[in-house]
Amino acid sequence: MSKRQSNWNGKITAKTPVKYIMDYFNYSLILSQSIKDILTTDDIAYLKIIGNCKRDGLNPGDIIHLRMEIIDKLTQGYGVEAIVISGVWIDKYWMDNCGLYSNQGDTYARTIVFDTDKCNYICTSWGDFYEELESRLKIR
Repeated sequence: MSKRQSNWNGKITAKTPVKYIMDYFNYSLILSQSIKDILTTDDIAYLKIIGNCKRDGLNPGDIIHLRMEIIDKLTQGYGVEAIVISGVWIDKYWMDNCGLYSNQGDTYARTIVFDTDKCNYICTSWGDFYEELESRLKIR
């Protein structure tokens, strides 16, 4: 990662340069742009088409799950999994689910995590995310 990118916090937003995603994961331009588009688009009809979702009336949590399922398929992951921490309360929807991530086969493999507390998508491993949660939420 270049010096300019070293200040990048890993969050994927509409302003995140695609090159950051490319460099972090070593993905192609097309895959990196697709990931950014899926995580930042407001076009739910588009997400439903590429995610092969036939349900109507998706709530915000359903849309997050749909985005993560699409990312998991694109990156050839092993499914979307939750990071549940007993005793932690996020809200009435997420309850003790602190994050969702695309399982890439190893605790410290680079992946996309949705942080349910901060409501953002980040590039990290689920293991690093869990360690950050322990510190942030003072767990242990």
